[in-house]
Amino acid sequence: MARPSKYTPELRRRAVEEVLDRGRTVTEVANSLSITTPETLRRWVVQAKKDRGLITGPTTEELAEIKALRKEVADQQRTIEILKAVTTFFRPGGRPSVAVNVAFIDAHRDRFDVAVMCRVLSFPERTFYAFKARPVCARATADAAHKTLILDEWTANYSCYGARRMHKHLRRRGHRIARAPSCG
Repeated sequence: MARPSKYTPELRRRAVEEVLDRGRTVTEVANSLSITTPETLRRWVVQAKKDRGLITGPTTEELAEIKALRKEVADQQRTIEILKAVTTFFRPGGRPSVAVNVAFIDAHRDRFDVAVMCRVLSFPERTFYAFKARPVCARATADAAHKTLILDEWTANYSCYGARRMHKHLRRRGHRIARAPSCG
């Protein structure tokens, strides 16, 4: 965001009028109105000449429009980048779960703003932060522990046990785990 000007619009208008309409020099007017540098006033005068059509160049309104269009193009490009990243992250078909959306946003936080990603994904920003603040449930903790156990046992048995055989093997070893899909 641009810093606010220390010169009021009225002072600018008056200074430009002194130079253009009354024929005073830029240096005289800058000194008399306490403008820090004559170059500042010189830029105002050039822009006023462009606005009045005395010299060629973009007017103030055109510059404002160009600035707005550049901002819009930057927003569109950011949206396109997010959507490109989404296509590689989400699988086709259906709406991804909250956990998948949160994982995507977390993975791309360093490149994009969270609010922008949530808007592009049509995913409520409040849901993202609520999901992040929620403690991990007991089932998720148990699943993570079981996953490592299953993977260890699967690799110990030459990575050839299927889901049924692995389930029977774990039950024989005393682990009470529901039948899981194949680890391979």
